[in-house]
Amino acid sequence: MDVDEEMPRVDHEPRLGGVIVGAPGDTQRVPDDLPMENPYVGEFFVRDCYPVYYDLVIDALYEKDMWCVTVTGAPGTGTSLFGAYFFERFRQERQGDDFTITVATTEKYGQIRAAAFRSGRPVTKSAWDSPCRFLDEAIEDAGNDVLHMIDGPPSYRPPHPRKFVCFTSPDEGWLHEVRKLEINATFYMPTWVPDELWEAATRLGYNVLNPPVTRAMIDDRFKTFGGVAQAHEVLVRGGTIDVSRLTGDGIGQHRTFKCKKSQGFYFFQPTELSKATLKQSGPYHIRGVSDRETVDSFYYPCVEKHLLVMKNRILLFQMTVASRHPLSGKGIVTMLQSIGLLDTAIARPRAVVLVFVEPRSKEIKIERAQQIPWDITANSDSVDKLPIAGDATKRQLEANGIRTVGDLRVAVRPQTPEREELANTQNLAPYKSILKKFDRRQESIGTMLMKIRQFVWEMP
Repeated sequence: MDVDEEMPRVDHEPRLGGVIVGAPGDTQRVPDDLPMENPYVGEFFVRDCYPVYYDLVIDALYEKDMWCVTVTGAPGTGTSLFGAYFFERFRQERQGDDFTITVATTEKYGQIRAAAFRSGRPVTKSAWDSPCRFLDEAIEDAGNDVLHMIDGPPSYRPPHPRKFVCFTSPDEGWLHEVRKLEINATFYMPTWVPDELWEAATRLGYNVLNPPVTRAMIDDRFKTFGGVAQAHEVLVRGGTIDVSRLTGDGIGQHRTFKCKKSQGFYFFQPTELSKATLKQSGPYHIRGVSDRETVDSFYYPCVEKHLLVMKNRILLFQMTVASRHPLSGKGIVTMLQSIGLLDTAIARPRAVVLVFVEPRSKEIKIERAQQIPWDITANSDSVDKLPIAGDATKRQLEANGIRTVGDLRVAVRPQTPEREELANTQNLAPYKSILKKFDRRQESIGTMLMKIRQFVWEMP
């Protein structure tokens, strides 16, 4: 949810811990020992949207009686720092009440790091090995006059009717889970703009560092990196994008693609993609981890029939800050296979579109279609890639030193009498036809990748 309206200024005198709740455009200190997913020490910039989103969350919790509120937004929008602002303001407003606030985050191995505050003052701070122990021990006598704050994707849900607020970058697992709750609200914070970034830099003193941060640096880095979040916002919001065709000879014709609105930011883990992903979320999906094997995001409006047709194409998006960008045919193929679209992509390769998203920059321009590499032999791949029957067959091959596709190729085409005798002993003759079938499919996939149309879209 984006909010564009006059922002009220909120000035509070320091009360607890000497922290002043900052007005928009001011700075505010992060409260001491506040558990955060990514610990932050020092001051942060109070964005204009903070007081408005504070009121939205309070209204959802106590006027609309929501059990759960999630505050999220594109990566880099500062949901955790808004959580620090929310905590300090709420703590000071409720310090005269017999009210308990807990602040928690889940660490890498599932441990809960948390603190509890009653009547605005800290009463406990520790780490718990499970959510149950935390909820039982930290606030065992607090009753229902509790607000739980969680920084990062939650690993637990406080029991109803205890209310909780989650401050997190978009996490598809959590956002899918929270949509099933009837009494919940989700707010999406706006991305930064260059003027706001420059104001933050000057208020925090970055412009007087040695060397200083300059307005030109802010503008340049925003063009290069900041537009990525805005591009995600545009695609989540839906509408049209104007692109230019890339060919081997240069820029070709211009086109417009239409995208339907998504209900929110959906982040996927490449290893967890499935057909169900398409039905549960989207149609725009953003990669949740950084790697070079998978495209950054994809858009696909799932339909029950005709999974991949020209009017229902899949758009693959690759964010780039260079005139050439390395691609991974293997990553594209693995993704298409995971969501059940590989076979139809092979049959209709023009229904797969690759869009490079680049900054508005004279120096950074993709001007030609990029080669999508594909290892047609797949000799280094495990024999798991082959259509062989079950784990028993795989174990038998491995017992004979055949672990990769390349190993099997050598074994079925013996070059010496000793290897020929071994092949006969292992009855490897049937694998010749298996390899032929595999090679034909590999060749078809390579042809599909070569026929994928490529476009370039300048960041909005």
